Amino acid sequence: MSWWLILVLSLFLLWLLCMIESPLQYTAKMTMFGVIFLGLALLTLPIGLLRPFNPENHKVLAWIVPYLNIYLLGISVEVRDGHNTKLNRPFVLLLNHQSAIDSVIMMHIWPDRCVTMMKRVLIYIFPFSITASLFGCVFINRTNKNQAMSVLEHAGRELNQRKLQFCMFPEGTRNRSSNTLLPFKKGAFNLAVGAKVPLVPAVMSCYTNFYDKKANKFTHGKVILTVLPPVETTGKEYSDVPELSESVRQSMIEVYQKTSKEMNPNFKEE
Repeated sequence: MSWWLILVLSLFLLWLLCMIESPLQYTAKMTMFGVIFLGLALLTLPIGLLRPFNPENHKVLAWIVPYLNIYLLGISVEVRDGHNTKLNRPFVLLLNHQSAIDSVIMMHIWPDRCVTMMKRVLIYIFPFSITASLFGCVFINRTNKNQAMSVLEHAGRELNQRKLQFCMFPEGTRNRSSNTLLPFKKGAFNLAVGAKVPLVPAVMSCYTNFYDKKANKFTHGKVILTVLPPVETTGKEYSDVPELSESVRQSMIEVYQKTSKEMNPNFKEE
């Protein structure tokens, strides 16, 4: 039996395990997520080589990923007010961070010239790191304050000079709590204030109706992805960042708790 036939049969078996509710479903779906994550990185690598550092390379992913979410992972996404990411200007896109699967869900609202700012440890994942770099993504070492500040200053210049959008997770790490959002780091807000560009908050409802890592649960489910109106930073100074970040956080918490309760009536607010 040839290797490609073995591969096709293996993927078909994996897909079946993803579709059938069983003790193996969580493992199967996380494996499928890994296949999607690394497979797309490999398949889109030629695009990055042909058009290096072009943020519009992401349009291919924004077109493909929603279909993969539905037919391979069993996740449907309802986008609300998605037009708020269609600004013809630079801005910083903020998203709450629950799991690695955020990376495929957020593609449903991906702006035309958006790149991601991600933690530096991901640079060691091959071939993802090469493709991400060629797509214009930025890796930041948050443990090195001076280096992180240098990256943010450079990103601020890039925002306006190249008319980009930057996607960032202001919580800074995955949120293990399901009823609220973690305190926000200031990096995204310093970036927006320094570059004088708006913030566009977006909120993914809680995944617990279909996904729970601790319980090894990953069934079929739905996410409500809500994009809030842009928050202007014109006239703001760095001294305004703490108040600005908390104001945005509270508005995101309100939407998170409301939409999470829609998805799961048993959702408990903080």
